[in-house]
Amino acid sequence: MSEFASPFDALYKRALLHAQNREHAEAIDAFTEALRHAPEYADAYVRRGMCYAALNDLERAVQDYSRAIELEPEHAGAYYWRAGAWLRLKEWKKAAADRALAVQYGSEDALAIDRIMEDYKRAWEVLG
Repeated sequence: MSEFASPFDALYKRALLHAQNREHAEAIDAFTEALRHAPEYADAYVRRGMCYAALNDLERAVQDYSRAIELEPEHAGAYYWRAGAWLRLKEWKKAAADRALAVQYGSEDALAIDRIMEDYKRAWEVLG
């Protein structure tokens, strides 16, 4: 019997290993293939979005986080990571709104977003 229950499981685990090894392009490919087998699996979109963000492809990251939220409207992690992408895109209001939703849906990491938002605000005040 195989260690993996389905092709999705094998591909998803491969994608996670690539991501863990910071092989983001390979991880994206594996997540994309995994999603062909399970297109409704929100966590795969979040994880792929994290890889896009690591490659500074923030628009695609936001698309993936948003798709995860469409699938699971109370996915705290998707809101948390999308808030981080919005920050990097200088979309402060969207970042704040997603941060609030991340907290509402149970993210314990949202305080990190608060610190990051404050750092960005101070930096932009200094830089103009």
